[in-house]
Amino acid sequence: MKKVIVARRAALSTVQHWSSLEQVAAALSLIDGGLRIVYVERLGTKYRWSFAHSGGPYALFRTVEAYLGVERGRLFGGFRTLKDGTTIQCENPEDFDKPDNWVVVPGDSDLSAENLEELLKGSRSSGGTKSKFGFLKSPWNLGS
Repeated sequence: MKKVIVARRAALSTVQHWSSLEQVAAALSLIDGGLRIVYVERLGTKYRWSFAHSGGPYALFRTVEAYLGVERGRLFGGFRTLKDGTTIQCENPEDFDKPDNWVVVPGDSDLSAENLEELLKGSRSSGGTKSKFGFLKSPWNLGS
């Protein structure tokens, strides 16, 4: 289990930094089925992802804690809220690159690179975020 947690923590770099579609798909392959409501965005030829939750930032970060195998209440971070009310991780919600396209992918979806590309082709444009955002502490603080 420790190797899985280490791999998942490394995969979070594709949440914070623009990456290739293949890197994002590899990171998404580490997610258990029960945690698989994700947001994927594209900017040019670069991609990022985030866990997504309709229950607000508290519920979002409880999902990320479960993914990382850390105690409840140990993880805090930046977030922003999409027009549909879905909350996503965002390193700096006051200053982020607006994507060309984005999509919220349900838990039972195929998260392969090919399918993600198809989903993004029919996705929403970057006008999908509203100004509701904030911080729940430091973006990737796993506690001491």
